[in-house]
Amino acid sequence: RYIDKVGKCPATGEALSTSDIMDVQLPVRPAPRTPGLSGVPQLCQALMTEYDATMLETARVRQGAAALKGDLAKALYQLDASYKKVAVVEQERDEAR
Repeated sequence: RYIDKVGKCPATGEALSTSDIMDVQLPVRPAPRTPGLSGVPQLCQALMTEYDATMLETARVRQGAAALKGDLAKALYQLDASYKKVAVVEQERDEAR
């Protein structure tokens, strides 16, 4: 509503429209602990569940990091190849003079 009325960002004062705004998806929050966690078996089960969730998230983060690492390696390889090609072309140009 504020953006429709004012048309400016409240923080920076820059022009802003509703089409400039994108939806933010929040991560799924774990369910709050129930009062039934008074016993050791229930507490152990809750800790195992949280540990499993943490390990799954860590695995996803590591997969993402590995994919980014592969993309970066490919981009660096292409950049290095382009530098070598430019050096060859410059050398041929200098020899042709």
